[in-house]
Amino acid sequence: MSEVVAETRQLKMHRKLLLDVIQRQAGTLDKAMLEGGMNAMEAIVALEANGGVCKDKKIYMTYTKLDGNITITIQDFGKGITTEKEIEEFFETFGTPHDESEHKVFAQFRMGRGQMFNFGKNVWRTGTFELTVDVLNKGLEWELKKNLPFVDGCHITIELYDKYINQWPAHTEDCFKDSVKRQMEFIELPLIFNGEQINTPAQDCTWDFEDEFAYYLFNVGDKLATFNLGVFVEESWQAKGIVVSKQQLKLNFPRNNVMADCVIFHHIKEVVRKNTIEKAKKSYTALTKNERRGILKDVRDGSQSYEDARTIRILQTAQDKYLSLSMFLNSPLHWTIATIGNNQADRLIQQGSHVVFAREMLDALNYSGEDKNFFDWLMNTQYEINRVYDDEYRQYNSWRLDCDADELKSKKQMFEPFNNAARNINSNVTIITKTTKVEKRLIYVLEGFDCWNGRKIRIGTSAGSAAWTDGGLFINLDRNWLKRLNLHNDFDVAELFGVMAHEITHHDDTSRMDIHDEDFYENFHDTILFKGRNNPFGYMVSFKEKMRNALLAEQREQTKKREKAELDKKTAKLLGK
Repeated sequence: MSEVVAETRQLKMHRKLLLDVIQRQAGTLDKAMLEGGMNAMEAIVALEANGGVCKDKKIYMTYTKLDGNITITIQDFGKGITTEKEIEEFFETFGTPHDESEHKVFAQFRMGRGQMFNFGKNVWRTGTFELTVDVLNKGLEWELKKNLPFVDGCHITIELYDKYINQWPAHTEDCFKDSVKRQMEFIELPLIFNGEQINTPAQDCTWDFEDEFAYYLFNVGDKLATFNLGVFVEESWQAKGIVVSKQQLKLNFPRNNVMADCVIFHHIKEVVRKNTIEKAKKSYTALTKNERRGILKDVRDGSQSYEDARTIRILQTAQDKYLSLSMFLNSPLHWTIATIGNNQADRLIQQGSHVVFAREMLDALNYSGEDKNFFDWLMNTQYEINRVYDDEYRQYNSWRLDCDADELKSKKQMFEPFNNAARNINSNVTIITKTTKVEKRLIYVLEGFDCWNGRKIRIGTSAGSAAWTDGGLFINLDRNWLKRLNLHNDFDVAELFGVMAHEITHHDDTSRMDIHDEDFYENFHDTILFKGRNNPFGYMVSFKEKMRNALLAEQREQTKKREKAELDKKTAKLLGK
């Protein structure tokens, strides 16, 4: 039997993997040029940190297209490469660790130059050396020339390979310039492209907010753009704006995503999230679909407190409109789910019989369970946080959830499969959601009378009825019939209360059929002869006065708003805003 032998060996990198590292880091040319720009910035910082003097603290890029060939150059007057040892350790070898003496700002992996190698033949002039890399034609072999005239810093010339020349963003100078600007829009040093400075240092810009971690500009564009020390990293759809970090973010190899464990970025995201919530609380500021879904995902994940989110319209309906969680809780209607634009879903919403949520909302949240369990699933993490954390946290951050939890869970009993709900479609009636000032005033006054057995009042249109009811939740008044009434006339007011009394007598749905059987007449008799607060006709004597007082209250409120707006305008003028 052979003797057991133990050896210590070392893992190796195959040359194919190194070629992949070079060729598959950057998907676009502008990302590759970003690496050259970052290297140039670090070379200038390193020169001055080591006691040197930089004769020109700018980064130069040129783009030249001649006879179908494209040449790009990147030039700086920084530290450069001055010894063969540096060439071997820092140019020829990929992945050599950095140390503090190099004063690196962006570099983390010593791999980024490979992105430039991928797009064209590279010729680097630095110190007394010329370094030529042509991976397309020569693979990992490269050429070194020595003892050339000394060059300050580093001057890189890239002759693009034919396969990239007709691809965005290489095919026009303007397109390429815009792309490079996007990548380095807020870097600290001037970036000169074909003789024009195309960047603005972050410290020279005007921001909405600033802290020790980043500069913030909110509510611009259609996504949230994140920049690492002025260099573009990624866009995300959960919010709108621009964030430029003041400290280095922890990035992946190609520098196009922030790593999940980046502590600085966690703080930045929290600032952005709080701003989005504050924006949502302002009724005059509209959120985008992406911002609404971002908040909804934060609720799902427990990173957004329920108390702050419950009144924000984040629940998408099949009419592509939005409700808040509190609006849903306060709705007595059954609910179901359908795709946006579904005609039957639209009719259910119009007739006021169901809340119909958008199937697309569930898909965006990656929900795959039964429809009726959606809200249990959505709120599960919120419930868990509320259960685990101590009383002080719950009182401060999620006390409202305790009040709403049972009611939200009970909503499961109000779910109705869409096919079943669609059987209740009634083309004769429609509920109006945008009511006039007079209609709002009428609803306010009528609902203030304690005689409708808890039924809410809505405005709608009907094919042939002055009013109709579902028998339990609502009394609906036809808009066209109301327009024919003169609510300053006692006889018309009597007609209004007579119709209302007729509807509360019904305990079934009258939107399709109005049957007056023996039970109806007995109930109607008891209602109009009842001696007490449940008799609608007892409130007729105060109706016109209540309507007049409501109008005066509206006028006073409008006057207050107008005076406040004038005061705010005067204050802003005094402050020079």
